[in-house]
Amino acid sequence: MEPSSAPGELGAMLRAASDFASYPGLHSDDAVRQFLEQCPLPMLLGALQSETDVPGMVETVTECLHKVFSSRYGASLLPNYGAFIQAGLLTDSKEIRKLACKAVCT
Repeated sequence: MEPSSAPGELGAMLRAASDFASYPGLHSDDAVRQFLEQCPLPMLLGALQSETDVPGMVETVTECLHKVFSSRYGASLLPNYGAFIQAGLLTDSKEIRKLACKAVCT
């Protein structure tokens, strides 16, 4: 999420990401597509790259993205985000490195 984004937008995105991540099991491709219409992938990835210090944000977003990338539709989007995966592999954040590793293995 861009630093200039309103705090309300970040809160809404985090609530949606938390709800999506807490769903038991895998999501259908249609559910992933609908979720990404509400919370676009660049917004989710931007939240991980932001300097915003929101407790639990990294964990929530990485778990949400793991669910997204576990679907066929989400996995089909990964080739477009190679730069994020590369940056994720080099970060100090254990959660983001783990997500990047899972993305590479998908």
